[in-house]
Amino acid sequence: MTFVLNQKADMLLNVERCSYLYVGEDNCVKAIMDGAKMVRAGTYTDYDCACAALEDVAARIKSGDKLCRFAASEAMLTKVVNSRDPARDKFAANGKKTVRRGGS
Repeated sequence: MTFVLNQKADMLLNVERCSYLYVGEDNCVKAIMDGAKMVRAGTYTDYDCACAALEDVAARIKSGDKLCRFAASEAMLTKVVNSRDPARDKFAANGKKTVRRGGS
C-alpha cells in the first residue's frame, strides 16, 4: 500500500483507492477517489509548479516509496526556475561586452 500526504500534511491519500490525479485550472493538484470524491492534494503558484509536484510524487510512487508528500509551493517554484534554460550570455563570443553606439 502506498500513501500520499497532502501539501498541508493533514490528510493521507491511499493511492490504491485513487482513480486518478490531475492538475486543475486553479493550479491545484486534485485526486479523484473511489465514489467520485474530489480531494485537493496541493495548491501551487502556477501550472508549471503543480505539474512538477505531480511528476515528483508520481516518480516516488513508481520507485516504490510507501509514503510520500506533495512538496511546498516555494520548493516547487525553485525547482521549476532552476530547470529552465539559462538566459543568453550578455557578452560576445570573444568575451567582450557589446559596443553600443548611439546616444543623444
